Amino acid sequence: MKITGHNLQDTNVKVDLTKYGGESVHDVNNRLTKFFSMLRHDYFHEVPLIVAHGGIILLTHLLLKGHELAEVANASVHEFEI
Repeated sequence: MKITGHNLQDTNVKVDLTKYGGESVHDVNNRLTKFFSMLRHDYFHEVPLIVAHGGIILLTHLLLKGHELAEVANASVHEFEI
């Protein structure tokens, strides 16, 4: 698994939902990294379909491909190699 090493806190992702009981950018980064590791370990011989909201797709592009997207189109399809 190739994580680009980008620090999500240095990106355009500036929303802090912790005051509403949500996750910080750091928390989401940790959760995604654990999720990618689980996929690689448990589904290495399969091609899983993952449905996610735009925020997770934006962060996944940054973490795995090393670039930010301006937006994610509704009902769009994105492929990632983990």
